[in-house]
Amino acid sequence: MTNPKNEIIFKITKSNLTLGSLGIRGHNLKYFPGGTRTTKIEAIFENEQSPISLTYSPKNGLIYGLTGWYKECKAQAGDIIKLKILKLKKKYKFTFEKRIEKEPIQLKSPKKNSRATFVGEPINFRGMVYAPVNEQGVVCLFGKIHDEIGIKVEAVRTEFPDAIIRRFNGRAWVSERAEFEYRSSHFFQHGHDPDKADIIICWLNDWPDCPLEVIELKAIIEQLPS
Repeated sequence: MTNPKNEIIFKITKSNLTLGSLGIRGHNLKYFPGGTRTTKIEAIFENEQSPISLTYSPKNGLIYGLTGWYKECKAQAGDIIKLKILKLKKKYKFTFEKRIEKEPIQLKSPKKNSRATFVGEPINFRGMVYAPVNEQGVVCLFGKIHDEIGIKVEAVRTEFPDAIIRRFNGRAWVSERAEFEYRSSHFFQHGHDPDKADIIICWLNDWPDCPLEVIELKAIIEQLPS
């Protein structure tokens, strides 16, 4: 959101921290360069005098190059960034504020009937009313966004690993082995061999020391239009 002082307020997501990025959405895009190619913008971080150059992608609405600043601020998901427009579509000031988000209280369903159905939190994302509660829900959600996040699906199968995907590394589309899980830790619980997979695609990443790359869909869809 914005205020009369041309200041945009963002809540940092887990995906922002992973990618070192900041997502621009909706009417706020008008404050940034247009076009289809990536470009450079000037950024001044709080308590700094000299601007630095950051990469901005008009196509994705993403500012890249914030990893070092996030680490310096010890940023966590839920913290706040205030971005002041110093020169329209060219120069911006970044201010960081700490904010601790409380986890929502999870209530158990009072239903005892075996016919009762259980759903995840409401997300209302592209036809999915509720968040996934199992691996099949993760596959369904991934199918809605894989192309948008730069992933091509080559094969989906029943044996381990679940899928063969391709991602562009800047020179070519590289083949990778992906396993779908509801939680990333389920990969370990299911006894899968990490040497035979490259990526875990999940709804929740709850495995801090995971030896594989983890794509957490919950964090990603927070940056995508619903």
